[in-house]
Amino acid sequence: MEVKRSIVTKWKPFFEGLEARHGLRVDSGAHVWLLHYLFLETLNNDIQKWAEHWNAHGMRLKREKDNVPRDMFILGMRRRVVDDTIGRQEEAVEDVQEFGIDWDDEELVRQLRARSVNPFNGYAPDTLNEVPCEAPECPLTLDQVNGLESALSAQFIMSTSHDMDVYTSVWIRALAWCRDLF
Repeated sequence: MEVKRSIVTKWKPFFEGLEARHGLRVDSGAHVWLLHYLFLETLNNDIQKWAEHWNAHGMRLKREKDNVPRDMFILGMRRRVVDDTIGRQEEAVEDVQEFGIDWDDEELVRQLRARSVNPFNGYAPDTLNEVPCEAPECPLTLDQVNGLESALSAQFIMSTSHDMDVYTSVWIRALAWCRDLF
């Protein structure tokens, strides 16, 4: 709910407005690339700031001392280590990539063998604060990207601005500049 209030309510209407009134075609790889080029870093920064704020916000807890999520996570990890050393012995995990797969589930094992692949192997994110996705291919040459950056330099105050109208004007200018190329 908090992410919706803080992030989605800001960015969703912005992207919908670009689509409805300012020429964004979501089915165009070139348009999606331009969105990434212009706004992905700013959007990621907004999300990172929200996460930092969320992890540091105070919480009132019943029958416990008030705390913040970041500290509760660390405390929970410490308690788990203490619990593990005091008496509860957990089974060692030999292959982290296969952790959590129920190898006694015959149907699951049959499906994995039929595909000759374990869908759980090979996916371990480097960080837990991002969702990996393939970026669309850049439709511009390096010289054209540099030209776009120069054309937008006056409007690239975005790094300090949080005004969605500024972002909209950057989109309009960038899209017009790209359309004039072809």
